[in-house]
Amino acid sequence: MEEKDKASTRPDYVKFWKGVVANNKTNPNILSADGDVQVRLAMEGDYAYVGDKTQIEITMATNCHLTMVLSDIVSMQYAIAFPNNSPFTKIFSNELPSNTIASNVIGCWNLWKCTTDGTTDVTENRRTYVRKTATNDDTILNCTLLCSLKACQNYLAKPFEYGRKHVVRSSLIHNSRWLLGIVDNEDISVFELTNSTVLDNVAVIQYRTSVLNKPQHHTNKMDFRDTKDCIWLPIKTLMWEKEKRRWSTVGYLQHSGSLLTLTEIFPNSKMGFNKRKFLVGTLPWDPFVIFNEKGNEYTGFTIDLLHHLALALNFTYDITQPHDGKWGAQMENGSWNGLIGQLERRDVDLVAAPVAVQISRENVVDFTIPYYYDAPAILLKKPDPNAKKWRTLIDP
Repeated sequence: MEEKDKASTRPDYVKFWKGVVANNKTNPNILSADGDVQVRLAMEGDYAYVGDKTQIEITMATNCHLTMVLSDIVSMQYAIAFPNNSPFTKIFSNELPSNTIASNVIGCWNLWKCTTDGTTDVTENRRTYVRKTATNDDTILNCTLLCSLKACQNYLAKPFEYGRKHVVRSSLIHNSRWLLGIVDNEDISVFELTNSTVLDNVAVIQYRTSVLNKPQHHTNKMDFRDTKDCIWLPIKTLMWEKEKRRWSTVGYLQHSGSLLTLTEIFPNSKMGFNKRKFLVGTLPWDPFVIFNEKGNEYTGFTIDLLHHLALALNFTYDITQPHDGKWGAQMENGSWNGLIGQLERRDVDLVAAPVAVQISRENVVDFTIPYYYDAPAILLKKPDPNAKKWRTLIDP
């Protein structure tokens, strides 16, 4: 709770934090970020631990000497976080169904488990999710190029001189569609190499260079009509495979302009993120994120949610933690530390953790719709029922 309360400008949070500081100057462990330390102090009976209701309930389940008092402090909303102006915030929000939002983590967990671990085959349902949520049509950039094979290769590589952290790169990879008119006799299979282009949606129509040799009658326009108007030119699109890209014929075009389509020109646009690997920031916080150091594995409700999103939106991910181990508070120089700092610097693509939505944080990152509500609570040691039993015989 320290980072949230200390950095907040809300009057109730400010008053609460001042009270914590004023009454706990004698014990340096009072503001420890270690939940086990806080529970131990509460067990000693001299202190109360203010924390998340969900975590406190789990602690009480294994310790009958503790009790909980609900707090009047405002409830918290947990959400997936992205760098500012990320094109993916809306896509992920659309994939979070309304029944995910709840204040009972066990109920939410069971809901996800029954849709991912049950005996019902949900493969087709996942495909449906991808088709429905993979694109956001109001942000699509349509581009058309007409040039030689070499010029097309150079042009497609140009936008990706941006580093991975640049927001333009992510937008171009996923939210653009490229139709290439290649006037060249060379084999276009060079695009099937793994490193040819990282763009998801690329289609091509190849013209032979003979169209350039026809008389143009003193005009700057290229005339693609010839004596063989009945010839159908294949329209090919680059599909993603495990090892490389592959051309797939999706239609045909005549020089006269007649068009025959066999399927969508850009089928990758309906395949989510096409197995793209995201770098995800997180921090352990039971039961949302649980880290097993021996196996270097992450589990928990939020990780299950991330796994569901990966299946539904067709992406993979690696998980990392901020070096400072903090959630995210603004420092004196104006920058942010912790998970929020990772997003601000674009060191990660998204954060999947019980990160609370706050106005100050929304100035530097984007949040999806909340996937969970939690309320602060106060953990106390139960009064000893035997402490006053010796007075039973003398009290009236």
